[in-house]
Order: sequence, then C-alpha cells, then structure tokens
Amino acid sequence: MLMNIHFVVNAYNLLNLPDFLRWHRDAGIDTTVSLGLVEHPPFLSVKILPREIIDEAIRRLSEFTSPEALNLSEGLKNLTDGSQWRKDFYNYTTEMDRLRGVSLKDSVPELATFFHSIES
Repeated sequence: MLMNIHFVVNAYNLLNLPDFLRWHRDAGIDTTVSLGLVEHPPFLSVKILPREIIDEAIRRLSEFTSPEALNLSEGLKNLTDGSQWRKDFYNYTTEMDRLRGVSLKDSVPELATFFHSIES
C-alpha cells in the first residue's frame, strides 16, 4: 500500500525540511511526499522569515530534484513579505515556550538571531 506523507512547512521547520527529505530518500520508504505551506495563522507562515533565512532554505533544498522540492524552492523565491506578523510570531512562540518549558532558541538555533531581532 502506497502511503502519502504531507509535510506542512512553517516558520519553525523550513530549515529542517531538507533533513526530512534526506531521511525519506535514504530510508527507501514506499511513500510519496507532498509539501504544503502554512498560510493560517499567518504568523507561522514562512513569509515572516527574513530573506536570508529563506535563501538558506532554498540553498539547502537545491540537492533535491523531486517536483515537490523544486516547486517549493520556486515558491520560496517569490514569497510576499509577511514581516507585519513577526511580533505575533514572537509573542506566540514566547508563550508556547513558557507553557512547554522549552526554548525556540535551543530547538531551532538557526532562528535565534532572527527571534532576538524581533524581541528588540
């Protein structure tokens, strides 16, 4: 039975998507992977990320030639600006970290500088 994995890409996991795709490829699992972008709530969308993080994600995705990865990379090149939701992202993440007793800065260190820039 063929199974489909639908990976929903958001501000938290964009930079880790290549790790998942690499794992999927190397595991040889008989599944297809489809990729979607979070749109709601808008403060979790990749649109809130600064261009340099999005460009890094595109660079990391460049090793993958699946239509899904190529389409996502193209979509990332043409994102509209979502910086107006960054403060909401900061507030939501701060509250989730507090409730869970974790820290985004520890979980996704590549976002630490960006996160700190919102805080300021």
